[in-house]
Amino acid sequence: MFGGGEIHITFVSAFDKMGIAVLDHGIGMTQQQLLNIGKRFWRADYSGKTPGTGFGMGIVKEIMALQGGQIDIQSKIHEGTTVTLWWPVAGHPA
Repeated sequence: MFGGGEIHITFVSAFDKMGIAVLDHGIGMTQQQLLNIGKRFWRADYSGKTPGTGFGMGIVKEIMALQGGQIDIQSKIHEGTTVTLWWPVAGHPA
């Protein structure tokens, strides 16, 4: 970790999909910032305190699309973010 807190990983399921939810207690994002997730080079923290290039979520979005999956992101500023990766269950269309 980069000076942050705990990260929680949970396996989740619904009728027609299964997923992995990753929860952090980091800086969180505003609703406006969430609209930019996945854009290349975009970062929620431009202060230079958090390492990264702004490619990560864009790559994740492309991989999930190739697999017929989807991403759900919930975040609250100064509270943290939950990213859930959902894949369709076999026999159920994406």
